[in-house]
Amino acid sequence: MGRSQRRYHGNPLAYYLSHPKKFQSYESRYELAVGDSGMYRALLRSGQIGEVFPETNELLIRAGRKGGKRDDLSEDEILEVLGVYKTSGRNANEAARNLHHSPATILRNWRNAGFELRERGGQRDLIKTLLILAILWILKI
Repeated sequence: MGRSQRRYHGNPLAYYLSHPKKFQSYESRYELAVGDSGMYRALLRSGQIGEVFPETNELLIRAGRKGGKRDDLSEDEILEVLGVYKTSGRNANEAARNLHHSPATILRNWRNAGFELRERGGQRDLIKTLLILAILWILKI
């Protein structure tokens, strides 16, 4: 038979607060996720994780720390990704090459921070159009 499942009756925060000795060693969301993943997921699902571990930087929350569903970048890395938005010309591929993260990670963090993103293939479409016009112009001569 497996481990018994805790029942929080819709309020995992009450359970968390009523067992301080059990949870006092967890100083961050990450430590709780590793040490007691069931409690961590229950707090996430109920939207109460912020009451246990409040975030101090609203930009970080919007950029990828929404309850810890994605925990692949540290807060410093997220700030670095957000910092290259303008210098990369909003080009996620260029930013990804410079920061050694995938373009999807770059785009996700920019999108979550509310940054305006470039349309896909914009420059390629322009080059194709110019190439077609050049070919048509050559064929008319």
